[in-house]
Amino acid sequence: DVIWLTPVQECESYHGYDTIDYYNIDSRFGTLADYRELTYKAHQRGIRILMDLVVNHTSLNNVWFRKSVQLKTGKDIDANDIDYRNFYHWKYSVANLAAPWYRYGTTNYHYYAKFSSGMPELNYDYQGTRNAMVDVAKYWLGFGLDGFRIDAVKHVYMQDEVLAQSGDTIVTDGAYSNNKTKNVNFFKEFSNRIKSLYPDTFIVGENFDGWDARIKEYYQGMDSLLDFAAYYHFVYNTFYSSGENTANVEATSVVSNKYTIYNAQRSNGKAINSAFTSNHDVERMLNHVNNTLSGSQSSVSETHAAINTSNAATALSKAKVYAAAQLMQPGLCWIYYGDELGMSGNILPNDGTNSPASAIGHDWNEDRWYRQPMKWSSNGSDSHETGYDFNGYTVAWDSYNKNTLVGATEQSGDANSMLSFFKALTLLKTQNKATLISGDYAGISSGASVFSFSRTGGGKTIKVYCNFGTSTASISGGGTLLFGTSGATTSSVPGYGVAIVQA
Repeated sequence: DVIWLTPVQECESYHGYDTIDYYNIDSRFGTLADYRELTYKAHQRGIRILMDLVVNHTSLNNVWFRKSVQLKTGKDIDANDIDYRNFYHWKYSVANLAAPWYRYGTTNYHYYAKFSSGMPELNYDYQGTRNAMVDVAKYWLGFGLDGFRIDAVKHVYMQDEVLAQSGDTIVTDGAYSNNKTKNVNFFKEFSNRIKSLYPDTFIVGENFDGWDARIKEYYQGMDSLLDFAAYYHFVYNTFYSSGENTANVEATSVVSNKYTIYNAQRSNGKAINSAFTSNHDVERMLNHVNNTLSGSQSSVSETHAAINTSNAATALSKAKVYAAAQLMQPGLCWIYYGDELGMSGNILPNDGTNSPASAIGHDWNEDRWYRQPMKWSSNGSDSHETGYDFNGYTVAWDSYNKNTLVGATEQSGDANSMLSFFKALTLLKTQNKATLISGDYAGISSGASVFSFSRTGGGKTIKVYCNFGTSTASISGGGTLLFGTSGATTSSVPGYGVAIVQA
């Protein structure tokens, strides 16, 4: 029902998170007219459009930064005075300052840039900066846009970026420790000002953190949060062989407690969750379920394992049960393009053949492997298929995606394909919105390997059973089987299988 566009505003990198011009579409993607047409035609089909909005930092070539360097002043669209110097953080020092402070050219002035020296951070203690970003949001909403995915919400106010006030909550996270109080207050103002004109605007935040209690307050300033806890826990606490946790404990205790925590932050007592299969920053779904894990609890580490013809069948089976657990969570579930096909994101080392010589032996730009082109057809004849190059890197399909993966065109005609699996589950959720999107969640006690829960709303209850184990498990479904993988019934679910039952 929704398309989320990763950054399409004018930028200078392959990833787009270093905005040059907040008011223009990058020419690699098209024009403002193309964007307007996309929004219009999506709305004709009942599809909403969200776009990434990078509020934390800009490019060094952003017009705001250039004006900040030049000590420019001016007026905003409401005739308020603007001092562009205050749009960013500056320090004067004859001696070089340590990162994240970087000398500008040959001057003795240093700017603050937490993510990289090429992405200076905006100063939101200055009201003019806050006003400017609200104006940007209003501009795009004026095109008919439906909302924003806000990048890096916990990084707007880093601990070493501004002085904390008495009573501020500091989240300790090594070099990325941040001021949660200031962050939340910023997004409360941002959201309220936007919604005063566009009340139906939907705002989902990216807080790259799996600790529910640590991120809960952000629900005060946005409609939804991307659920990193589910992305990690639904693998670490289910397929993980150490038995540190079990699938059933995850469903009956961890997840139910998470929704209680989130709901308490909302004025209406109803948080909107945003589960996701994977995204542009993390391992693709197919690799994620098949990687090697080590360690325990918060110290679990994930070691990449390539998908190939020998492990693909198992990985696809595991991916289906994982995907069902994500898709059937309350609220939304974002499907990262290609996950619905079972695309891999195999990582090849920077050896000079797929990367520039300067990258040999480093993991620079490793995330490009998560951003391989969509495979529309198996024979590669679809005109929409494309690869791309940047800074000496070539981004194309890995060997599994190129030689083994079946394309979208062919999967559409196969009832047993991953695409058909996703279509069936998304259709089920769409046909039962009151139950599966906005309905209540409650865990169901089952066998240790079965992640099971009920969804109640719209006058009915639907039970979901996802077996993360390899053996058939008994369930107490009863009722009518709405969806099931091969061998599933209302009383049993096969290993790496799914059964969805209307009670």
